[in-house]
Amino acid sequence: MSRGNLAHVSHAVSGCLASVGDLWWGGTVNCLSTGSEMRIIESSIGIAAKPDVVWASIVDFEAYQEWNPFVIKGAGSAVVGSTLDFMFQLPGDKATRVRPTVRIAEPGRHLRWEGITLNRIILSGQHEFILEPEGTGTTLLQREYFRGLAVPFIDKTIKWAEQGFHDMNRALKERSEQAASVD
Repeated sequence: MSRGNLAHVSHAVSGCLASVGDLWWGGTVNCLSTGSEMRIIESSIGIAAKPDVVWASIVDFEAYQEWNPFVIKGAGSAVVGSTLDFMFQLPGDKATRVRPTVRIAEPGRHLRWEGITLNRIILSGQHEFILEPEGTGTTLLQREYFRGLAVPFIDKTIKWAEQGFHDMNRALKERSEQAASVD
């Protein structure tokens, strides 16, 4: 690396955490100012029920304990700005309480909430459900964005959460399809 390139890199990483060795060997730079470390997990499933039926199951948080293997308890309303209250159960772990804030609530289409641990620089997560009409049914996409400096240290939790998404999607499919057959 030439002296000019090193000066350019030094300027580019001002305010970021990186070692000279990382930069020399072409490694990554993680900015402290933005908590730029990020991981995304997602799971999708086709459901033989209309989006409004699937939506009704997703936002009936109090009923989660009846059917949801991942979010074992829930409370709150799908209203932008409101706080939800959930208990998550990851395999081999104790239940964890989170209190995210609803950021997007478009009935039958899109629900997103954000949870923050300490502050956004350390760890935050944005969880969303996107519902797309597909013939007489729905394609459901469940996605989580994990951001912050703690992300590299929670790989096991992220993998378990991804499995939880798959399990929840299957249970949501079953519940929604049963509700659709009653209508």
